[in-house]
Amino acid sequence: MGRLTCKLDSSHTFHPKTNPPEVEGKCNHDSGELYVRKDDDPKVVERRLNEYNAALPVVDFYAKQGRLLTVNGVAGIPDISTVLAYQVGFVLAEVERLHGRDPALIMDKMVQFYKS
Repeated sequence: MGRLTCKLDSSHTFHPKTNPPEVEGKCNHDSGELYVRKDDDPKVVERRLNEYNAALPVVDFYAKQGRLLTVNGVAGIPDISTVLAYQVGFVLAEVERLHGRDPALIMDKMVQFYKS
């Protein structure tokens, strides 16, 4: 925690101890104002860690059944998109195989749900 982000370019980040800006509160690259993002607030980080830890039993449950699909979120967006599309296709094919439902209809319902 303690990351500082430039308001002009969020790829410019600093840390008061490990990578401090040359001028306090100013970005080294473009002199933009530095700020602490809301998701870097210690209370927010603590809440997110608590939510993560609460989800671990669910993750473990599906992993033990061999039904957990994972995605490397560090990869590039094109790679992540490809993996997600493959996994969604796999799940829809399984739904059709197990329940005889048309995966296109299920996908349409999912899209409508997320658009609403």
